[in-house]
Amino acid sequence: MNFKHSETGAFFMPARRGSMIKVNSKFTINKIRIKELEQAAVKTLEETGEALHTEVVQKQVVPRDTGNL
Repeated sequence: MNFKHSETGAFFMPARRGSMIKVNSKFTINKIRIKELEQAAVKTLEETGEALHTEVVQKQVVPRDTGNL
């Protein structure tokens, strides 16, 4: 018995009961790229914090001079 995939239109046959499918995968970890992404994340967080601080100070969201909230 074959079935037709609803999106691709491809036909496939379901596995028989009790059969197992074996899959092997290999991948390599790019440590240099991971380090670059970590550094970019830290830089972005720092810049976001600085921008938020600047906005709070300019808009005087918290009037720190008077101590009143």
